[in-house]
Amino acid sequence: MAKPMLVTVPGLLLALDLWPLGRLRRGAVGEPRPTWPGLVVEKIPLFALSAISALVTVWTQRTWGAVASLGAISWPWRFVNAAVSLVTYLVKTVWPSSISCFVPHPATLHPLTSWIPLAIGSAVLLLGISAWALRARRAHPYLLVGWVWYLVMIGPVIGILQVGDQAWASRYAYLPLIGVSLMAAFGTRDLIGRRPEARPVAAAFAVVVLAAFGVSAWAQTRTWRASLTLFEHALRIAPDNWFAHNALGAVALDQGRLDEARAHVEAAIRILPSYADANDNLCIVSLDQNRPLEAVAAGRRALELRPRFPEAHANLAIALLALGRWADAREHLEEALRESPDLLRAELALATLLATAPDPALRDPARAIEVALDAVRRTGSRDPRSLAVLASAYAAAGH
Repeated sequence: MAKPMLVTVPGLLLALDLWPLGRLRRGAVGEPRPTWPGLVVEKIPLFALSAISALVTVWTQRTWGAVASLGAISWPWRFVNAAVSLVTYLVKTVWPSSISCFVPHPATLHPLTSWIPLAIGSAVLLLGISAWALRARRAHPYLLVGWVWYLVMIGPVIGILQVGDQAWASRYAYLPLIGVSLMAAFGTRDLIGRRPEARPVAAAFAVVVLAAFGVSAWAQTRTWRASLTLFEHALRIAPDNWFAHNALGAVALDQGRLDEARAHVEAAIRILPSYADANDNLCIVSLDQNRPLEAVAAGRRALELRPRFPEAHANLAIALLALGRWADAREHLEEALRESPDLLRAELALATLLATAPDPALRDPARAIEVALDAVRRTGSRDPRSLAVLASAYAAAGH
């Protein structure tokens, strides 16, 4: 049960007891026919494992900031987005166009009132499908089982317990859509079974559809060749995609295109001012452009938005070092390493500070050697920066 949605498997097994196993209609030879309470009781160990797995997953993600805080996205927004997303997955399955690696949550871009009509329409459609599947359960039980499979399995990732800032993600639908595929496959079988003369036409149609989906999949994979093509594609689909802007800024930063990097991260901040990662990237860009005051302002803003952000602590510290504020820088570096002991950027900056600080109260060559040695060990003695910092620490200690 590595995937969060797999905690729903015990419930899905109950649906499979209904169809195709048909356990409520017949029991094993010489045994009484099972009842719903009996089927539930036999799966209690599986439900217990699922509950434990769910609690551990939620605790882990909340601890490390993956789950949005309860105040970050309001409950009305969660239910609105969940209803729309349930329909969106179905639409994208039939018509897979404009597929993006990241779809920003509408709460970050739009007022709630603008999405309520869409949510109501989606809810009506979902209720209609549910009523249809329930009504047809005796003649066509696969409709109810397939629909329950879809709704139940996608439940943990539909956004009621919000993980991340995306509205929906296609990766979440792979397993739940098995249920929709069951509905389509067995429904087609029954439909064609009543009209044998339609089989050649149905076969030809299936070939055309599969070929079209194959071409669509090939075109989609081309966008995944590199980060640049991936996020440019996301930005073409949604120009206000703040995540894509920030990602393109990071790509440009890595490639040394600083003006382009600044343009993208500033665009991300304009769209979503509360985006901590973009403010942190703006801190890095400002440092590389020798604008330490702007770097400090951006770094402080990133930490206001996300206090437990070790990378932002490290980058702010480096900006403070550029301004000669050694004591403040040390505080942020120590905090960065408390939160993320293996953060190389923070280790190297702290070791350098401890070895070269002009204030004797801040200088600690022995600890500088200890911190630098840890960095060298973790990089396998193959990182020139770590080796240079270690050499500086040894020199400061008089070795």
